[in-house]
Order: sequence, then structure tokens, then C-alpha cells
Amino acid sequence: MSLFQFLRVLWAHRFVTIATTVCTLIGAFIAILIVPPRYEAVSRVMLNTLKPDPVTGEVISSVASRTYIATQTELIKDYGVAGMAVDQLNWASSPDIITLYQTSDNNGMDIRRWLAQRIIAATTVKVVTGTNILEISYRASTPTEAKSMADALRNAYIESTLDTRRREATRTADWYEAQASKEQALLNAADAYAHYVTLPVG
Repeated sequence: MSLFQFLRVLWAHRFVTIATTVCTLIGAFIAILIVPPRYEAVSRVMLNTLKPDPVTGEVISSVASRTYIATQTELIKDYGVAGMAVDQLNWASSPDIITLYQTSDNNGMDIRRWLAQRIIAATTVKVVTGTNILEISYRASTPTEAKSMADALRNAYIESTLDTRRREATRTADWYEAQASKEQALLNAADAYAHYVTLPVG
């Protein structure tokens, strides 16, 4: 079909084209008026997947790294982290949020869990291509709310990760201390036994 033929067909159906365009514009305008605006804020955190383990000296393999990153991604959208973010911003004490909670279908959940579920639903976590950086995105009706919650989720995730590492370090230290105590007890017993052993006189 030549350009001239195309223009003739378009002109023959000009009323349909104009009507479709006008309806699309009207629909978009109505959607803008009805649908509340949504803003998205992004906060980033870097994962130390390239650093060797301080105890074993091992580096996470590429396969294990993918699993680790997927786990951290899900952890950010976990109730524990979202609940910590709620606490950081004191949302559960906000009169406006309490009113919204009371007038909504909360399915019997307490306000903290209800807020956490809403936060999780509005949160997206992805890995920046070619890096070990996690990008946390949060959508909200105002840019201030979006930014504050994205940062709160990042801070809550970091705090949760550090708390987990502290617990693991404490357990490891307790295990080493118990092993050292056992070895010390064996050494003391061997030392005490040596004092009582008499060598035969030739």
C-alpha cells in the first residue's frame, strides 16, 4: 500500500479516528481526576557478597550469591522489617492512620500488622543490574511519605541484618568459649595427673 492510498483510507475513516482520539483524551482526563496520584521513592543498600567471611575466609559463590540476594529481597518485604519501619515512623500512633484503620476492612489484624501488610504491598525490591546493590522502591500518595518509608525500610533492614549477625556472633563466641573451657578442663586434669605420676627408680 502506497502512502497516498494510506492517506485516502485514513481520510475515509477520519470520523472514527477523531472520535477514538477524543474518547481516549476524555478517558485519560477522567482517570487523572479520579485516580489519586502515586509517587515512588527509591532507597538503596549494598550487600557485602564480594567480601570473604571473616571467620572462614570463604567467598560466596555465584550460585549461592543469587540465593542470598533472593533471600535478602524477601527479607525486606517481611513483616518483621516492615513492622520495624512502622515503629520508626510512629505510624501506629498517627490519628489519621488510626482513623483509616478503624474505617477499613482490617480483617481483625492489629494496626501494626495491618500497616505492615499495606507497606509490603506497596514495596518493590530489585537488584540493580550488574551490581550487588538492592533497590527498595515504595509507592505512596505523597512524595514525602514515599521517601520516608523507603528510607525507613532500608534502615529497618540494616538493623534487622545487624541484629541477626550479632546473635550469630554471640552463639559462635559461646561455642568457642565452651570448647575452650572443655580443653582447659582436660589440660588441668592432665596436669594434675602428671603431678601424681612417679617414675620408677633404676
